[in-house]
Amino acid sequence: MRVFVEDPFNQEVNFSLGLLYDEVGHNAGAASFYIRAAEFGRDQDTLLVYESLLRLSAVLDRQRHRMFSARGSLLRAIALKPKRPEAYFLLSRFYERLPEYEDAYFIACMGLAHAEFDGEPLRTDVQYPGSYGLLFEKSVAAWWIGLKDESLDGFRALNRIDLDPQHRQAVESNLKQMGWGHEIIQSSTVPPGKLFFDVGANRGEATGVALSAGYEKVVAFEPGPRILELLKQNYGNDERVVISSLAVSDTDGEIVRFYEADEDGLSTLNPNWLMADDSRYYGKPFREIEAKTATLDTLIGEYGLPDLIKIDVEGAEDWVLHGLTLKPENLAFEWHVEELPKVLTMLQRLRDVNGYSQYALQYITHHLHAPMEYRALEGLTLESLFAWHLESKGPWESGGWQEAGGLRPTADAGMMWVR
Repeated sequence: MRVFVEDPFNQEVNFSLGLLYDEVGHNAGAASFYIRAAEFGRDQDTLLVYESLLRLSAVLDRQRHRMFSARGSLLRAIALKPKRPEAYFLLSRFYERLPEYEDAYFIACMGLAHAEFDGEPLRTDVQYPGSYGLLFEKSVAAWWIGLKDESLDGFRALNRIDLDPQHRQAVESNLKQMGWGHEIIQSSTVPPGKLFFDVGANRGEATGVALSAGYEKVVAFEPGPRILELLKQNYGNDERVVISSLAVSDTDGEIVRFYEADEDGLSTLNPNWLMADDSRYYGKPFREIEAKTATLDTLIGEYGLPDLIKIDVEGAEDWVLHGLTLKPENLAFEWHVEELPKVLTMLQRLRDVNGYSQYALQYITHHLHAPMEYRALEGLTLESLFAWHLESKGPWESGGWQEAGGLRPTADAGMMWVR
């Protein structure tokens, strides 16, 4: 208090005293000093004025009978710093909780349109979760004003990124209520590690899972230009993610044909995937483009040995594995029941060349949902693969797919894990 007595108009002193009263729950005292900090700092540190207004709003909101003064404080903050995201988020959340959903939606949209998310950080925690906060508020409000498709798109996008526990729980709850529980990230089942290779990244679903699970770096490979742009929209600004247009295969630096399907998730290096008469995807429209190849061994030399590799390249998984002689700790690739003979060959190579000793089959689940039970690769036969399929097919199709989160009901594809 001596500092205050000596310099009562000092912005820093008043802000510090506001924090002190705030921490002990003295709302009136905190509000008084935040007001003084905002008033006396208007010609000095405008960012601290902005932060004082945000903290003042929270104090006034806690007093309940001063809710509209709380709103006014946030409006003043937006007027002062219209390119900062925090006040937009807090005001949208304020309206959402009233509830006044049209206003909440409008403010969230304004924030997403005008805010910049790379500014100087504030000094204190003002309950702003991060850049995803505005999209979350927009998605919540959109549902209540009848924009259900827009709401679903927002929650699905949020599901693919790293969230704090409170928002993660809210996103999962909303997706379940909307009937999209099968898309919920199962981050707790991801094997631990720091580096993840997402081969056939598509829009980045598995990339998001890995980041949520704590991976420090993801290298995501997607040669299809249309989907690559969506991947960049989702993760192009995330410094933890390296996005590459290389087609991972069994050669380095070769320019090859890549078949980009119109339908999401069917693009491939393997022409038989879309053109063979007996292919399940025969007749699906596509266009031919050029892509440059690289092997996993070469990519590991560039980025390091990953803790986990996921391979989902629509019938070209064996080409990818032929470019790998090293041994990441965990590896998973997509399989289809009609290709079990090829799967056996891939597993035998992973045993003999790479040194893996265990495998685990699972039906279509989330790409990084690691299995609980592994079997020995030594002595593996085609008969044992088909036996697993016959034993587990019935339970999966009779309800196991629903218990796993409303996933693919047909027992004809999944992920194969090795370790």
